[in-house]
Amino acid sequence: YSGGPAVEKARSFIALLNDTIAYNDDNICLQSGIYRFASDSAKTIEESKIIIQPNPASNEISIILKGNFEGLCSVQIQNVIGETVLTDEMNCKDSIHKINLLNIPQGIYMVKVNVNNSTFVNTKFVIIK
Repeated sequence: YSGGPAVEKARSFIALLNDTIAYNDDNICLQSGIYRFASDSAKTIEESKIIIQPNPASNEISIILKGNFEGLCSVQIQNVIGETVLTDEMNCKDSIHKINLLNIPQGIYMVKVNVNNSTFVNTKFVIIK
């Protein structure tokens, strides 16, 4: 999409405050002459999501994968300024993965799941201690 990584980073920060904002990039990009063709991978990204339980958390979270995931998943937990505070791997066929949060301070964090180096699924959660 037009705008690149800076736009995506700004939208991530705004989503921490208000996650009800919907962006209509298809129409904006179409007016600018930027086209995107639909593919099967775009459909699987929309149908796939992750759920963090409990949220807010204190000592441990469970990452629950919803959708068709296969292979090895890379899990990253990032703070609000985009620094990676924890990296882990899991088998994507296992729909639940637990992560210990004892060494992570309280705050707002983003969980990014990378499936087969191509599909990213993000969600946010809060740590309260």
